Amino acid sequence: MTIENKKTFLLFLEEFADTRNTKIYRGVSSNKYKLIPSIGRDKYKTNDRYLTEKDEDLIFRYFKQRAQPYLSKNYDDMNLLAIAQHHGLPTRLLDWTFNPLAATYFAVEKEIIQPNDPSKRIEHSLIYIYNKSFNAFINKSFKTIKVDKVEFFIPNFNDDRIINQNGLFTIHPYPWIEEYNSPDLSTVIIDLSYRRELRKLLNRMGVNQATIYPGLDGIAGHIKWMETNYY
Repeated sequence: MTIENKKTFLLFLEEFADTRNTKIYRGVSSNKYKLIPSIGRDKYKTNDRYLTEKDEDLIFRYFKQRAQPYLSKNYDDMNLLAIAQHHGLPTRLLDWTFNPLAATYFAVEKEIIQPNDPSKRIEHSLIYIYNKSFNAFINKSFKTIKVDKVEFFIPNFNDDRIINQNGLFTIHPYPWIEEYNSPDLSTVIIDLSYRRELRKLLNRMGVNQATIYPGLDGIAGHIKWMETNYY
């Protein structure tokens, strides 16, 4: 399916929206973005190599040491990793949502600037859909952030963004060497020419920067989008 106008977007919702939470969604602005967590995509600062598991351990240890003054309570490593992911730290987590509107917003949220290299040009935006019953419990505990297979995880900390985005995560055992693939995964294409109008339509449906990112940053960003020519 390709979302290229209001009619096809409503058809997408009719076909794929699920009130029983048996589907999850991930929206990305570019078809070049694969299902690889940020720890497997980011490169080391002083050279051109990708981060390794050793780098991950060091980065997470730094975060645990320095985040303590800003945490309201003690968290286990997996919930702390979710907080780190939420604040932009490279992790082995991928963000998903139970809400197809939120996933669509993430796919059209930012303006696309095409690279000069024709081989790297973005063809369309994507919504990934995982369609299968799975276990993702709020109180599911993990002894370590290192897992043997892809796991689903809903953090149990009280975070307005996670709540508003109806978010959850997949945890990946080998984010450096493989992207997530499953026969239960499908994709929906968003035509590049319709992205801006689709963002306007989402706003009329109550999905915008202020609702996705509750707080002053989200409010300011939404007002800027509403009142200026900013994408």
